[in-house]
Amino acid sequence: MKNKNPIIKAFSMVLCLLAGIVAAAQIAQANQSPDTARKLAILPMQFIAEGNPVRLEEMRYRLQNIAYLYLKDKVQAFAIQDPNETNALLLKNGIKESNFRAYSPKEIAEILHVGYVLTGMVTQESTGSVSMRNTSRRDYERKGKQRETQERIKTNEELNTHIDLGLYNNKGEVLYGKSRRSILSSVDAYKNGIEFLLKRSPLYQK
Repeated sequence: MKNKNPIIKAFSMVLCLLAGIVAAAQIAQANQSPDTARKLAILPMQFIAEGNPVRLEEMRYRLQNIAYLYLKDKVQAFAIQDPNETNALLLKNGIKESNFRAYSPKEIAEILHVGYVLTGMVTQESTGSVSMRNTSRRDYERKGKQRETQERIKTNEELNTHIDLGLYNNKGEVLYGKSRRSILSSVDAYKNGIEFLLKRSPLYQK
């Protein structure tokens, strides 16, 4: 019996190896299916700015949702993966913002079972503030004619917003990569910037 142990061990190793090869082949086949080839995943976008860490984390998903809502009715050649499914698959595979850069677009496409992935980054920097003075006057009579003056001062923060978008296929090839500095200085300037770049991408169809 002792002489058979090495044979049994070798046979077991061969079976494990074959099982691994079959599993890898099944995954590769799934990733090459027609449904996968036409599917696009929009990833949570990196957001760099000053603010509460919880807010910054949630902004990644807000930016992702802005891109999804803009494209879902304007993309006919692709099926867009629901962001909830995308995010669930990323988390189940241990992919989060802290280690996102450790994965290539090709690897992420394989994990998500999609043919294309859209990545993005938004950076906001404060450039100062602008105060606006609003003065209103009205006349009224109360023991003679008097003038009432009201003055309101509103201060708005001026922001420099920069947007980067990248589109990759499941081979890791760059199909589209653009950067833009928003001409707007408002807090939500990123929305117009994202839509501007998406409208000029190969994904957009009128």
